[in-house]
Amino acid sequence: MKLKNIGLLSVLFYLFVVFAFFANALHESYPDEFDNILGGWNILHGVLPYSGFFTHHGPIPYFIASFIEIFSGQSFVRFRLIYAFFLLVITFATYFFLKKRIGEKELSFYPFFIVFLGIVSTYYWTHMLLADNLAAFTFLPSYALIVLKAIYKKRTSLADVAIVSVLSSIGLYSSLTYIYLFIFVHLAVLY
Repeated sequence: MKLKNIGLLSVLFYLFVVFAFFANALHESYPDEFDNILGGWNILHGVLPYSGFFTHHGPIPYFIASFIEIFSGQSFVRFRLIYAFFLLVITFATYFFLKKRIGEKELSFYPFFIVFLGIVSTYYWTHMLLADNLAAFTFLPSYALIVLKAIYKKRTSLADVAIVSVLSSIGLYSSLTYIYLFIFVHLAVLY
């Protein structure tokens, strides 16, 4: 295949992924997402979770919502579009991060996974700012790093341990129900 055709296919691939993420952004809603958005709004106005308002949710979704609301204001539509862009950046950053840590050849399947993720986000509600979704987006690179390094018999470095610790901690503080995953990830990294 000519280099020009490969470049065109790459551009079409990235445009399709962007379309999938943004097409999903504007439908369905769930009360927990509104709770996260309101919590973010409260944070922007100096009211912190647990001391300023009651919640039984983890703090990370509120702080992410507050960051996005800096740009979206009070518009739910703008919030969702900016959040879709946020997820898109996280997804591609995960791919480039894993490619650097593991290798391009070993990660040749991952662009197809990104397309799959963009398409199924409608069915799994990953286009919403929910604690479980954030945990999934942070545990995914952790699992991928651990599993792929084990499969390809690559050495786990101290930087890998630090990255897995940070990402899994963000996942844990998004949703405490994933504490068993947190423990499993850290035991796998230590092994």
